[in-house]
Amino acid sequence: MTNSTALEVGENFLFVISHERSGTQESPIEAATYVATVEQRQGLKISCPEDIAFRMGFINLKQFNSILNKLSNSAYAQYLRFISAEFA
Repeated sequence: MTNSTALEVGENFLFVISHERSGTQESPIEAATYVATVEQRQGLKISCPEDIAFRMGFINLKQFNSILNKLSNSAYAQYLRFISAEFA
């Protein structure tokens, strides 16, 4: 990968994107395109706080579902429902 580093944390991967090209007008567009591409290919959301907190053990399934129930019926909420169903 160019301009990024992959760190393995257990079964999860954390990607750190370099700031070499920050400040250009193209940088936000390139970052958004990169995130969208990874999310589509992997079927996972990037930087989803609820998912991360649950998988890292900071919250349990009951707390996760409590947060989920407060969300509207968006694509983000649908993703979290999928995660919840996996662990139910």
